[in-house]
Amino acid sequence: MSEFYFSRSLDDGRDLCLAPLSERLIGLSEEIPADIRGYFLFERARDSQSIRLLAHAISEDAIWDMKELFGLS
Repeated sequence: MSEFYFSRSLDDGRDLCLAPLSERLIGLSEEIPADIRGYFLFERARDSQSIRLLAHAISEDAIWDMKELFGLS
């Protein structure tokens, strides 16, 4: 699967994102998962330099389902 980056702005100053973990994003995460394959659902406060991992999707079907479920574009 080609690498995509999906996101959605939330009303409370956060962004909800679904993307592969790049080295930069890993550096912003408070925790580093053992397996970084696939896509991760994470939130990022717009006024912060950190992210919080919420979920991990490995299959392509799960990635597209999460995109639709959370209204990401």
